Amino acid sequence: MAASLNMAASVLSGSRLAASRALRNVVHQGVRLADSFSREVVDDIFACALKKQTGVSLKYMLDFGSKPIERQLVLSAQFLHNELPVRLSHRVAELENLPYGLSAKPHVLKVRDWYVESFRELRGFPKVKDAGDELQFTRLLQHIYRRHTNVVPVMAMGVAELKRELSQSIDLDDLPDIHQFLDGFYLSRIGIRMLIGQHIALHEPPRENHIGLIDTRCSPAGVCQDAIDDARSICMREKGSAPDVTVYGDPSFTFPYVPSHLHHMVFELVKNSLRAVHDRFDDHDHDPPPIRLVVAEGEEDITIKVSDEGGGIPRSGLPRMWTYLYTTAKSPLEEMEQTAAAAEGSDGPSVLAGYGYGLPISRLYARYFGGDLSIISMEGYGTDAYLHLNRLGNPPNRASASLMATSCSALLAANTEAWHDATHHPFLEACQNGSIQTAQFDAWLVQDGKFAREFARCLGALLTKAPSSSIDLLLGGACALHDELHWFAVRGCGPSVLEASHARDSSTCVLPFRRPCYYLLPLTLHRLCLLHTPQNSLQSLSAERGLPTDAAPHPTCQRYTQFMEDCSKQPYAVHAVVFWAIERAYNESWSKHTPGMAEPYRTYAQRWGFEGFSTYVGQLEALADEALVAASSAERDQAASLFRQVCELEREFWAMAYSAQ
Repeated sequence: MAASLNMAASVLSGSRLAASRALRNVVHQGVRLADSFSREVVDDIFACALKKQTGVSLKYMLDFGSKPIERQLVLSAQFLHNELPVRLSHRVAELENLPYGLSAKPHVLKVRDWYVESFRELRGFPKVKDAGDELQFTRLLQHIYRRHTNVVPVMAMGVAELKRELSQSIDLDDLPDIHQFLDGFYLSRIGIRMLIGQHIALHEPPRENHIGLIDTRCSPAGVCQDAIDDARSICMREKGSAPDVTVYGDPSFTFPYVPSHLHHMVFELVKNSLRAVHDRFDDHDHDPPPIRLVVAEGEEDITIKVSDEGGGIPRSGLPRMWTYLYTTAKSPLEEMEQTAAAAEGSDGPSVLAGYGYGLPISRLYARYFGGDLSIISMEGYGTDAYLHLNRLGNPPNRASASLMATSCSALLAANTEAWHDATHHPFLEACQNGSIQTAQFDAWLVQDGKFAREFARCLGALLTKAPSSSIDLLLGGACALHDELHWFAVRGCGPSVLEASHARDSSTCVLPFRRPCYYLLPLTLHRLCLLHTPQNSLQSLSAERGLPTDAAPHPTCQRYTQFMEDCSKQPYAVHAVVFWAIERAYNESWSKHTPGMAEPYRTYAQRWGFEGFSTYVGQLEALADEALVAASSAERDQAASLFRQVCELEREFWAMAYSAQ
């Protein structure tokens, strides 16, 4: 601490820019993650921090939570089990590397350790497989939710401490990187608490018109009136009186939104206006002019305007409104530090009045679901605040479908029933319990071989579009099949080559690449085997099982192959999603039904449901997710539509074989 203060003193005579540069490089010893946590935990945190977060829209939350059946709750828990550690690790990595010595402030360290503890608990929790696991996981989420209740005020205390240290050399307002960090940190916190809170709320007794935290018939006029009443009550208590607030808008209008978010934003805006108007007209004989709140319904946005005649804000002061710790109210920090609330072990206050966080946090709440908050002020008269709320929740909506395809996991969660039907079928169950008829399995095998030839063209077309960073993944899989293809050509159908190849070397593969290809050794996809196997090998396999080599493609197979041909003409992001979906459906179908499966079908299923193939499918998912990030709304919309067609075609393919005689 002394080092940072001495550094600050040494640059007092210099420019603010020079001081900022010098202070930014202050390093504090003895407070790094490695000093408090094991090497394994630290490495795991930074490994997860390299992963990309998955966006979730309000429309997706509405659709997914509309029928919180057991399977959907399990899927939600599985998503959070994977997603939350990634989000928490991003925040820990940021908290570990803040400039100006902010990372070393005791209150910031407290917040960092909360995030680390939550990360450890989530990573230590076993995979969620059924309703019992999901219930236990929900209890963990409730514990984490409570732990992070006071993150905002405790962080504010740490930043306020830095502000006091730097006040003699540089204004905190001149440190944009601090404000940029706080914007990202608090926006992420809103997202984390929304995801956790939504999952927890789906376990609570049903409330009319509510899907978890979301009110599907939220009345902006009604929520605004509640916020006004709360703000006027505080103004009456602190000032002795409160100006009137008039609401203009249709009280019967409703739209899907999170009422607590809306209340928070409107309360902050009205509170500021009440204080400004009261202070300006406190000495006047007549009553102060009322504050006007207008709710306007547009096609894209719901806009709420709060207008007052409180004297306005100087134009030079407008940018400061969005900076943290700028406030014209009395700050509670000094008083807190003189009370037990600031004692060691305290989690901090539960309110933010006087911290200067009201407007910037409110803007983040608006932006979280695609809205915004802006301020226009006329010095000497008053201020207008415009709160824009995105109408993504209202059908019909041209943006909703594209938001459903922001990631592969979002597609799976939004189409749970269709995906279940694509990967669970009586054909697979019959293979598992041994009741499948030879004719049924052979019918599937013949048609799957014909499907595989078109699948090769689908892969080839994808390679022509793929960015350079993805070519190794797609080509590496084919290269890794060399030994397996040799085995297939010689023996046709026999003991799984997966076991032999994996026993030979389970960590890497001898390929004509200078580095291992994304864990692709175990990739032994039967369909690709059929693609690359010479024709005489296919004939050998057919002869061994007595299969017809000249059987015509079934109409179902023809529809699927035509679908893939059409998809090959789609943009890269759409094509990548389709390719991943086909591989994922194939792998998941067999891997879920392999346990307990009797021979000879178990040998086949082990080839198609092997863990290594699952790893490859995960790499394809990352490839598709990356493509979706850069995709247009129209492409995301098309990807969502074609994903659902894959689900339907997979279901039909199983049914085709099961109906064979």
